[in-house]
Amino acid sequence: MNYLKRALLSISRKKTKSLLLFAIIFILGNVMAGAIAIRQGADNVEQNIKSQLGAVVTIDIDQKEIEKAMMEDPTGMSFDWPEPPNFELLQSISTSAYVKSYDFTTQSQVGSENLKAWVDPEMGQYISEDSMDKYWMYTIKGTQYAPVLSIEEGKSRLLDGRTFKPEEIEKGSSVVLISKLLADVNDLKVGDNMVVSTYILDWPESGGTPTETERRDLPLEIIGIYEPIESSQDQNSSGNKMYYSDDKQSKANTLIVPNLIVINEQRAQNEQWLKDAEIPEEEKERANQVYYQSLYILKSPDDIKAFKEETMPLLPDFYTIITNSDSYSIIAAPVEQTSKLATYVLYVAIGASILIISLVVLLFLRDRKHELGIYMSLGEHRSKVISQIVIEVMLVALLAISLSLITGNFLAQGLSNTMVRDQLMAENQDPYQDSTIYEEQWRFNEFAANISSQDISDNYQIAFSPAYISLFFLIGLGTVLVSTVVPMLYIVRLNPKKVLM
Repeated sequence: MNYLKRALLSISRKKTKSLLLFAIIFILGNVMAGAIAIRQGADNVEQNIKSQLGAVVTIDIDQKEIEKAMMEDPTGMSFDWPEPPNFELLQSISTSAYVKSYDFTTQSQVGSENLKAWVDPEMGQYISEDSMDKYWMYTIKGTQYAPVLSIEEGKSRLLDGRTFKPEEIEKGSSVVLISKLLADVNDLKVGDNMVVSTYILDWPESGGTPTETERRDLPLEIIGIYEPIESSQDQNSSGNKMYYSDDKQSKANTLIVPNLIVINEQRAQNEQWLKDAEIPEEEKERANQVYYQSLYILKSPDDIKAFKEETMPLLPDFYTIITNSDSYSIIAAPVEQTSKLATYVLYVAIGASILIISLVVLLFLRDRKHELGIYMSLGEHRSKVISQIVIEVMLVALLAISLSLITGNFLAQGLSNTMVRDQLMAENQDPYQDSTIYEEQWRFNEFAANISSQDISDNYQIAFSPAYISLFFLIGLGTVLVSTVVPMLYIVRLNPKKVLM
């Protein structure tokens, strides 16, 4: 009789043993299926979130390296504060094959004698008027990228007018883009002129109100009106309303100008502040250094690692590359912890499966040693006898694993609801309460991740996928196959003559 037919008959005739093997593999398969599903869910949510965020990187001080250097030299005698990357270095990095677009920005605070700042009407009752507001109520934000990065990347929309011309950026022309909210409150339109001012103040040593010693008026022609696009989180957030209101107000009162305008205003301020200061010339030169906030939009999130490897050797000491998705690990900590736990459970389940199934198959073979001895005494080759046993085990395993694929998926959903979603909801707080998230918002502005626990929860889903099914069958059937290796040694060592005597 063909060994394949014998395998099928053996399964049907020995129903009790077949059902026992089926039950063992089914139970262990559920554990493996659940662990794999939870891991897949964690991997999927990370991919989805990072894909939504895109790949935005910046160059900034490495706080960990600074702290490490300060701990090694608490006196600070041998520690030199790191020099910022210069414009030429930032420009050379922008030529990388991984970079899609980029910008280097500078900013400064200015005031105005006749402009009216936009104030959020919902929070106006909580904001008291400050006589000093007129000196720095507006932010002039410089750009080196003529199309304006936030508009090109869909973080803001241009409602009227145009963006900058390359020659306006190079020459530092007195042109500006303003927000719609600021334009409406001042009845301004494209083509109008507006004046902002840089104030030089003399602060009395005893404190109190400063004296205005000089005012530099900066006339600007409005060439465009833009509107920041609010994210869904900004619109739906019920957390720190004061923070979101302040952020919205700050964006509304931001004026986008060429970098050279901001640099000239900063140098004029520094010149006034430093002219009577009794500090070394070296310190004065350092105070006049231009600090650019760099932003690089990469072509794909998959390019981040390669971009870091290419760029890190070029950076000055104590500087590093930071991505807008770095905060993911903070918000998604419960997901990552559950994924790690699922990985440990998977390893334990595989080990337990190999041990238990090996012992069960070995015990079954010992009960069938006379049957196997007869096959071999009749001239059946050992390889065919081994193949028969492997087919018997694998057929039962295939049925058990197929069923556990479905039940294990439901098990994973239940576990994820309790182990992941509940933890996320328990930790569901305003993301900006974490200092790291505040830093990210400061670095990336409208390109900040703004990830919340709700975003992680919404993207965390346990579902069937070709990758999940393939991986589960590969691990499940592979584990069962390995489990039959040790019992096969019993057949190899079996002597038909001794069995039949």
